[in-house]
Amino acid sequence: MTNNTYERNSVNFAGILTVLFIGLKLTNFIDWSWWWVLSPLCIPIAFVPGTLCVIGFIQLTLNINKFLLGYWCIASVLKSKLKSSYKKFREL
Repeated sequence: MTNNTYERNSVNFAGILTVLFIGLKLTNFIDWSWWWVLSPLCIPIAFVPGTLCVIGFIQLTLNINKFLLGYWCIASVLKSKLKSSYKKFREL
């Protein structure tokens, strides 16, 4: 029986950027706060909430458009009924 396990030992873009910033900070090439040096570590953490906010905004926009479309359909029906009622009233 073979054990087919796969381990992924790689560093992502945020990790590489963090190591680069730490090296630049320790060699005094940049004079940033440690918050800015370590900020690339927050990129993967902020990706999920950011994506959820974009999806929520799109969903909200679609719902508002659906509501306005329904409102304008009702308004056009009422407008046509009012015109016909007004014409009947004028004929009397």
